[in-house]
Amino acid sequence: MIYFNYITNPFNPNKGRISKVLPEKQTIWQVVKSQKVDLSRPTVCFVNGMAKLRKDWDMVLHQKSVVSFVALPLSGGGKSSKHSTKRKPNAGLH
Repeated sequence: MIYFNYITNPFNPNKGRISKVLPEKQTIWQVVKSQKVDLSRPTVCFVNGMAKLRKDWDMVLHQKSVVSFVALPLSGGGKSSKHSTKRKPNAGLH
């Protein structure tokens, strides 16, 4: 069996965590596809605590392997400031 973790909120890993036990040997890419890991966001993969580059995702995970995917946040998402730094061009000047 393979232990699978998918963390979609690295700032609060207990929210947005999917953990499953996968029954058979498979490659990292097979896990990504079967578990629908969203790769549209920057995502880090760890196998037994070691980061793995995507070029190495064809490796077969062995029994009792722990594979974890951590989706990293994109920029933005915060509330806008009341005091915007953007200037309105020639506002009020006529």
